[in-house]
Amino acid sequence: MKLQSIEYRFVILTPAMIGGATGRDGSAEMRVASIRGQVRWWHRSAGLTPQCNEVWGQVEPVVIASKVSLSLAASPPLTLMNAPILPHKQSASRNSIAPGQTFSVILRRHVGCDLKQWRAAQHAVKLWLLLGGLGLRVNRAAGSIWPTDDHLLEPEKWVPRDEKELRSTLTELGYSKIVRLIGSEILEHGSLAGENTEGLKLRKAASDTVNGSPKYFGSIQPRRTPSPLKMKVIRLGTDTRLILTGLATEQDFEAARNALGAGKPLGSVAWG
Repeated sequence: MKLQSIEYRFVILTPAMIGGATGRDGSAEMRVASIRGQVRWWHRSAGLTPQCNEVWGQVEPVVIASKVSLSLAASPPLTLMNAPILPHKQSASRNSIAPGQTFSVILRRHVGCDLKQWRAAQHAVKLWLLLGGLGLRVNRAAGSIWPTDDHLLEPEKWVPRDEKELRSTLTELGYSKIVRLIGSEILEHGSLAGENTEGLKLRKAASDTVNGSPKYFGSIQPRRTPSPLKMKVIRLGTDTRLILTGLATEQDFEAARNALGAGKPLGSVAWG
């Protein structure tokens, strides 16, 4: 019996530092395990129902078989590059998948997957494509991805082309949390002049959050605390933008922006 499947194509917008079996010193790889982990995270974060483990499976405390699976379609050889881990400092670099390359991930429905589970799986994959990424420093706009539906017939197209469509699509997918978009004026900030693409400029802006409040941007001392604020480069039509998610209230977003101050690229513009 042929299993029902859906193909989702996406393009890399900023260098993706995806480690493989050889660790940080090896070549970057496009790995389905990395994609699956990200999709599960967005399923849980959005609070989709049925719950994540019911759809994607678990091993503890009891084994639940996955109702769906993910795989990567065959793609041309990777184009790799060395990208700085902290672009605002130009410090150590990591082997990365270069921007501009397109990949396809295939979602398959297994026997026993009911309609609600199948719909939740599709929503989780789409949320990852719109809000997530891949690899190291993904919360600071490295490994940003964006879906493309040019291969689909018009009635099947779903990728948002502008801000209004983006917000509407996120609501339809069950994502009710706050999202903020950074305007194009940030690209004019003097500290970003050395980057040669809008995507790299926005990635550099997203990484330059040192001295911001640990409550919003995380910290490494006295112990490592992850940042709740997630940033990603997206593409709406012909516009390249930076999207922010992860904070609970409007007040949190404003306090985070104020904590950076006007000297930082993100502190110099409104978070709309």
